Amino acid sequence: MEEEDEDRGILGTAISNFAAKLKSRVSGLDKKLVDLKAREMKAAIAMRFGEIDDTLASSNINNLIIKHKEINKNLSEKVSLLGTLTTKYGDDAVAAALVTSKKSADPPSVAEQIKNLQTEQLMKWKDGRKSLGSVSKLLNFRYNKGLGQKFQVLDEYAKLVKQSDDTLLTTLIKRVGGEESLGGVLYGARTNSAETKNKATNLENILIEKWTRGEQLPANVFQWLRLSGDVDDAFTANNLNRFMKYVDDFNAKNPGQKRPVLELYTQAFKDAPVMRKLLSAMDDSTTNVAAKKLLVERGIQKDKQSLDSMFMVLKIDRNQTTSVVSQKIDVLEQLAEVKDVSQVFMKALTAQVGGKRKLAKILEGAEATRLQKKQFATWIGGGVTP
Repeated sequence: MEEEDEDRGILGTAISNFAAKLKSRVSGLDKKLVDLKAREMKAAIAMRFGEIDDTLASSNINNLIIKHKEINKNLSEKVSLLGTLTTKYGDDAVAAALVTSKKSADPPSVAEQIKNLQTEQLMKWKDGRKSLGSVSKLLNFRYNKGLGQKFQVLDEYAKLVKQSDDTLLTTLIKRVGGEESLGGVLYGARTNSAETKNKATNLENILIEKWTRGEQLPANVFQWLRLSGDVDDAFTANNLNRFMKYVDDFNAKNPGQKRPVLELYTQAFKDAPVMRKLLSAMDDSTTNVAAKKLLVERGIQKDKQSLDSMFMVLKIDRNQTTSVVSQKIDVLEQLAEVKDVSQVFMKALTAQVGGKRKLAKILEGAEATRLQKKQFATWIGGGVTP
């Protein structure tokens, strides 16, 4: 029994000694870190840092490097430029500002200096064995500024430490507090640069597939993708087509829950800008199907709007390209069928373009064979002979 007590005493002393050494070592490391931060802050004050966008402006990079070298001449223990910037502004602000600065960097030597600082930051995190989650926390994605630039930095770090896109997406979802809050980050990445647009779009597509399986309401998806942020972004071929596909898939699974989709766009951007975008989209072979669906929906929603009014909105003219005329006529014909006014459609179309002869020429150019047959039938019914 005494031997056991003695063993416990020896073990307890060993543990205490180890703990004391570990505490001393940690304290020593903490003191070194505190001292380093103090030197970096003194250097930042001496270099007269202002707003970070001014400090890291591409036009100021060479001047910044010269100042840093001059400061280090008077220091017995040198400080790095990146460390000084990070101590002053924080990892997230420095990372975002470097991405912005590099975009406008000229001449190439300046771009190279900025790239060196970016690489140094990434390697500092890697050498410190920081996980993707730790770096996402440093980048502070919940602070709604520079989200596209921060995304680019996190994506570059993910590649550096060989993490998959799925891991990147999971990390971002956790960092921002859920899928419904991720739209701002991906919208920022989508509009940040060509470098991040494709990656952000791929991640959004992963989410869209998941939302499709979960049968999320189109109105929610519209907001989560931040399609209400910018009318030009909302009507890119990719965004318009994939959202309309989501709506079609949702409606096919939930026919009893169909809701108007156009109002999501008009509530965000008002009617006139949306109409301009839809008419433009009709002239694009990659978007005309989606655009026509929304235009027909517009005519159906506005019960008080006559077919004549829609003629005025679409403005068919024989001087327009045949593809545009074809798309507009298709919209009007679909709308006429929905409103059950097909019998007066040809008369209204004839009046709109200025007569039978002009209509015949337009239909011939547009290769609208169905309507040509209707026109012939109208002529015959009216007693018109060749």
